[in-house]
Amino acid sequence: MSEKYISTAKVIDGVLILSLPDAVSPVVWQMELGQSKSSALEVRNTPDGQFQLTLKTPRQDVLDIATYANRDQAVKALLATSQAMERAQGQLKSVSSHSYPVPAVSYSNQSSGFLTSLKKFLLFIVKLIAALVVIGLLLFIGTKLFLGGGTPSSSNSASIPMSADEFLEKQ
Repeated sequence: MSEKYISTAKVIDGVLILSLPDAVSPVVWQMELGQSKSSALEVRNTPDGQFQLTLKTPRQDVLDIATYANRDQAVKALLATSQAMERAQGQLKSVSSHSYPVPAVSYSNQSSGFLTSLKKFLLFIVKLIAALVVIGLLLFIGTKLFLGGGTPSSSNSASIPMSADEFLEKQ
């Protein structure tokens, strides 16, 4: 029954249009090719034994396009896309100023987003601790220089004015 549904791909006016009715969740997907000069389409294994057709963007984001029950169907969709892009020579346009970014689809690896957030949070904590240490050192040095006088042994008596005789008597 899946043979009557076949993935197809076309490029029309610089827009890649994928019709993927044989995917687990059938989808029609499009993307302006002028904005994706360094993107890559690939088939990846999923943890549940299915196969994911994905788009990897220049920012290293991995975006899901369609999930397939078997590898052959996913590779056929990839090959159809490749052939459509090969036939599209001369149709590619540069990105217009009011075009849309790469399509917003779900990430295939949710943990990578979590790890990125965790890295950002840990970097923030390290920066905060470093800033607090620097402020603490500055306060310590400032206190010693301006309020403490000079040497630690004379710090209490240096702030109270006294005559030379009084000073010698305390020694």
